[in-house]
Amino acid sequence: MRLSYQIPIITGIAIIATIIINILAFHYFMGTLFVAYTEEIEAIEQKWSLSPEKLTTILDVSTLSDEKQDEYKEVISELSTISTSLKNISENPELYIQSGSDNTQATEWGYALKVSDIKKTENPFANISSLLANPTGWDEDTPEWRLVIGLLTRLLVTDLIFLIVITGLYFLWIRRVFIPVHIIIDRLKAYIDSARFQNISYTRNDEFAPLVSTINNLYKSLRVQENIRSNFLSDISHEIRTPITAVKCYLEAIEDGMMTLDDKTIPLLQTELSRLTGITEQIMEYENLTHHYTEDIHVERFPLKKQIESLIYEYIPQLEKNEQEIIVKGEMDIFVRMDKNMFIQILHNVFSNFIKYSGANTRLTCSYIRTKENITIIFSDNGIGIPEWEINLVKEKFYRVDKSRTRDASMSMGIGLSIIDHIVRIHEGSLSITNENPNGLSIKIIIPR
Repeated sequence: MRLSYQIPIITGIAIIATIIINILAFHYFMGTLFVAYTEEIEAIEQKWSLSPEKLTTILDVSTLSDEKQDEYKEVISELSTISTSLKNISENPELYIQSGSDNTQATEWGYALKVSDIKKTENPFANISSLLANPTGWDEDTPEWRLVIGLLTRLLVTDLIFLIVITGLYFLWIRRVFIPVHIIIDRLKAYIDSARFQNISYTRNDEFAPLVSTINNLYKSLRVQENIRSNFLSDISHEIRTPITAVKCYLEAIEDGMMTLDDKTIPLLQTELSRLTGITEQIMEYENLTHHYTEDIHVERFPLKKQIESLIYEYIPQLEKNEQEIIVKGEMDIFVRMDKNMFIQILHNVFSNFIKYSGANTRLTCSYIRTKENITIIFSDNGIGIPEWEINLVKEKFYRVDKSRTRDASMSMGIGLSIIDHIVRIHEGSLSITNENPNGLSIKIIIPR
């Protein structure tokens, strides 16, 4: 499962589990604490209830002597007066309490108490701290307070333990999720240190799967590039050494007097030097071309069919020699916007590859169509084609499908299709190469209009 799904699902499960744990904990602790609470309430009720002994004492007042009863009534009367005074003070405190330093002052309602004008200095943080300590405002020495504090304390401890467990599980899950990252780092370090790399096996279908696949493909590409580079260095060394060795032999023979510079030896030397120069020019041509970018090209509008047909005439002698032909299919009024010299370079590479590799008695068809947004040019032949597993490699620079086919005087560096690909890309187009059925090769070029 993808991480974008796992994270919200796991978060939702954690929230639901937290709610369920709190509900269960509340139910359990409330049941446990409520038993102690009811027992404490029953004890208080028993303490303040009117027991038979107290009731007997009250009823025994009627059996007292007359003197004791009069004294008892006088006390009751005084208590009643005090109760009435307290009630009046609570209802009209301004009539009984005055500012000043005297103790008492007689008024028509009785005595008024005078209090000093003392400015109280209030601490603003005192109310806050008391509110935090006792948010309910209940008396801390009550069963209700002890019930609430006990319940909250137990719920807090339960949530803390559950948080520790959830954090541990999250940690283990995150470590498991990032295992591929550690594997990738280890494999890349091994490749950097010792050029050894093993494909990363990864079966999960999450966000790391494309990354692992890309790294494996990158390694395959690097390995192919390394093989191409090694083969290229070997081939170029051989191809350069051959004309150099020939020139060296000719010069040694001339120096020893075995040969003389005449009309026969000079063309031989020129041929070998031209071959050496041709190899160097192919490499330099490719390197110069690959340093061209979109802003370096000179785009112009020109007719496709006319340009293709004009270049075919240059290859007529070679085509006739190999009994090959090039056919152009398309309308005359279709124009393309490209760098004209680069388009000619594409045609040269396609035609020369066709002549070299497609074989005798073959045909190359050049067709093109125009759409609303693009110009599509297709070169297809009925030659021997390219092995399917090498289709994705032929655009790599210096890659040659069949080395034995290029062991001739005009050495091929394997850069023809690579040059085409680069030219098409700097024109913001695309190049695709496929095998034709039953045989042959198709090169499709798409250029924006």
